[in-house]
Amino acid sequence: MKRQELLTALEKVKPGLANKEFIEQATSFVFMNGRVVTYNDEISVQYPVPDLNITGSIQAKELYTFLNKIKDEEVDVQQTEIELVFTAGKASAGFALNNEIKLPVLQLEQDPKWLDLPDDFLEAMRFVLFNCAGSSINPIFNCVHIRTDGYVESCDNNRLTVYKTALKKLKTSLLIPANSVRLLLQHKVVKMNLQNSWVHFTDGQLIFSCRLYEDKYPSTGQILQMEDAKPIVLPQSLVAVLERAVVFSSTDITPQVCVQAKHARLTISTRNNTAWFKEWVKIDSPTEFVMYVNPEFLLDIIKNTSTAELSGFKLKFTTDKWVHVAALIHI
Repeated sequence: MKRQELLTALEKVKPGLANKEFIEQATSFVFMNGRVVTYNDEISVQYPVPDLNITGSIQAKELYTFLNKIKDEEVDVQQTEIELVFTAGKASAGFALNNEIKLPVLQLEQDPKWLDLPDDFLEAMRFVLFNCAGSSINPIFNCVHIRTDGYVESCDNNRLTVYKTALKKLKTSLLIPANSVRLLLQHKVVKMNLQNSWVHFTDGQLIFSCRLYEDKYPSTGQILQMEDAKPIVLPQSLVAVLERAVVFSSTDITPQVCVQAKHARLTISTRNNTAWFKEWVKIDSPTEFVMYVNPEFLLDIIKNTSTAELSGFKLKFTTDKWVHVAALIHI
């Protein structure tokens, strides 16, 4: 069989591997029904390997490394009762094969009813993900919330983003952990299916499954309300400033910049372990404030709209697709 085809399949399912085998075979590639499967209790990934008609599990690390190191494009695969033998040119390697599948492989319904995802679904998930910054206060703020009306939102108690999608109405809302969303965004999935406490996505070949977080998401409607709001316009020159700031914030686990409005200036500042950056632009602001924000996210906002509403301790940006509200610190 083609080495690269098998290697591609293994790369697709690697995100579903566990770092430690807290579940039996969670660090293994499981082969069954012409597919390779991984499962780590948070996500599970399946991908077809029709040319490898075997059933069983193999430790993932050694197999993946071997296939990645050899240069021959054709690989011969032979199965014995206890192992799987790969031969490529002059090199051969045998891998212990466990014929008994103990991993709780997710079985979809025989004829699952897939829901078509709108073209803007992945963009919505990417756009709201910035708010999920690893909150230790409440795990629910580390999730992306897909509402029953098709809106996608996230909140970290300081920021709220709500994105309107064309997703058809759902029977129940979904809470997907941010780490699962980050991995999902690596694939161009086009359909979704909900079964029990898992949601499944597919691009036609790959099936990417996420365990849902079970809780009730707090109502965010009140956060969107703005009393006695005053308009504020962010200058387009801020785009170039933020692009420079990104360089200095990129080494942070959670990149962020400080945005300070004071004395008719909007100052952007940030630092990492080895360097710092500060630059200001002119602005006409009705009040002085400070906010902390991911620079790439603010860039996305400004490229769509430079007009905002300022009300009390909140700054609100609105387009026909999304709304973002950020909490401010008055100075």
